[in-house]
Amino acid sequence: MKRRIILGLAPIFILILAMGAYAVLLFAKLGTRVDVILRENFRSVLAGQQMKEASERMDSGLFFSLVGEEERGRDLYTKNLPVFEDGLQIESDNVTLPGEDKLAADLRRLHQGYSAGAEAFWQADDLQKRRTTYFSELLPLFTQIKDTAQEVISINQDAMVTADRDARELSARSTRHMVLASLLGIGVAIYFAMRLQKSILQPIQALTAVSKELGEGKLDQVVPVESKDELGELADAFNKMAARLRSYRQTTSDQLLQARQMTEITLSAFPDAILAFSPEGRVTFNNPAANRLLRNLAGNGAGLPAAVLAQVDQLFKGGPDYL
Repeated sequence: MKRRIILGLAPIFILILAMGAYAVLLFAKLGTRVDVILRENFRSVLAGQQMKEASERMDSGLFFSLVGEEERGRDLYTKNLPVFEDGLQIESDNVTLPGEDKLAADLRRLHQGYSAGAEAFWQADDLQKRRTTYFSELLPLFTQIKDTAQEVISINQDAMVTADRDARELSARSTRHMVLASLLGIGVAIYFAMRLQKSILQPIQALTAVSKELGEGKLDQVVPVESKDELGELADAFNKMAARLRSYRQTTSDQLLQARQMTEITLSAFPDAILAFSPEGRVTFNNPAANRLLRNLAGNGAGLPAAVLAQVDQLFKGGPDYL
């Protein structure tokens, strides 16, 4: 029985474990996608924005010096130069997309040209020379740097959108698979539960039905033994008990028949008339003397006297013996 229950429940346990493993794998995939977005693309987006903002402030510092704000311009440029270079280093170490390595190399090359031009700009004492250097060299380089940084931002944002879409599709697809697997699992669980219920309840129901038949005196009932487990052993024991009851009833019936025969032989030898009545008032036995009495009464056109019949009726109702 224990083995049958374990085998009946094993498919359900296997299905639950399979669904759990699939869910763990799904969560791991989704976690990887999110990690890629946050760890790779998002870092590049932040680095690109950092370079754009720093280059704009550096350009503003150069422009301030052209309008007479030399100290303020130098301070703004000096503060944002390491900020730009830090963003550039982050982007160079975080190249993950096709073509992104070229953009990082272009940014490094443009920045080197821009830094060299800025040093020449700060060293020039003539305002006109500074203006010429700024508008002819530095401003075009600044524009290229900003545009290239924006390209870095754009391709990483596109990659993030793609990764997000892929993650959503994976989630939706996995949700459908989980729903189908759940429905399949419910169906399989119901099927095996019904099989298990049938394999356990059928023998019990058969045993119950046979027990009722035995209770009504039908001792020829047999419970089918369909297995060698506890239920099979119970059915076999029940059949043996029924066989012993049939044997006992047969022995008892033979003894009763023998006793009745002996009683009838003994009563037949009595000289007095003896009549035996059933609870319905019918004569079930009469000895030879009673036969002669009944023939004589029938020959006279009368049955048993009314007084005798009345006393028989009283005896059936629990009255005292009457002689």
